[in-house]
Amino acid sequence: MTEENKYLVLKGKNKDIYYVHIRVPKSLRFLIEKSWINESTKSSDIKVARQRRDEILHELEQLEQRVQVGEFDVLLD
Repeated sequence: MTEENKYLVLKGKNKDIYYVHIRVPKSLRFLIEKSWINESTKSSDIKVARQRRDEILHELEQLEQRVQVGEFDVLLD
């Protein structure tokens, strides 16, 4: 797998749809409530898939920054 296609996996009935498969950082699991993000890009076009992957990575980065500054008021056991 090349770095430019990192986190992208072909799935679907005919292995023709790209999915974004990313492990959720432990620091965000209390928000996302999953260990993995496995989301369809709804596209067989690698350029569209990369764009969607980059959007998801950006969203995760933003959430991590918000957690670090304490925007989320939660009780952790």
